[in-house]
Amino acid sequence: MRIAIHAAVLAAAIVATVLPTPAEAGISSAWRTRNTGLDSEGKCTRRAFNAMKAANLDAKASGNQGVYGANRDTVAYAICQNNGGFVTIFCASDRPNSGNYTTQVCDTVSRFMEK
Repeated sequence: MRIAIHAAVLAAAIVATVLPTPAEAGISSAWRTRNTGLDSEGKCTRRAFNAMKAANLDAKASGNQGVYGANRDTVAYAICQNNGGFVTIFCASDRPNSGNYTTQVCDTVSRFMEK
């Protein structure tokens, strides 16, 4: 059941970033799946909060298994899975020419989440 919930949340995040907007110049996105080496969702979400801060994103809880981070350029989601042992990270931006920045944000969050 939890895997289905995670998949639904991730799918909704992906769909939300690809829906066209009137002044859309192109959406850049990146995603990663990482082994955290953690043994609880609480530890995973605490690490995700720190990872979002390291990437200069304002972090907020997104349920008890995820963290949402955003700044004026990019949004990111970290969804903890398998009792916190793995995390899926999704980053997106609709700002023009933001591909490299979006990738850097995802890489920063990913580095902080790895064991």
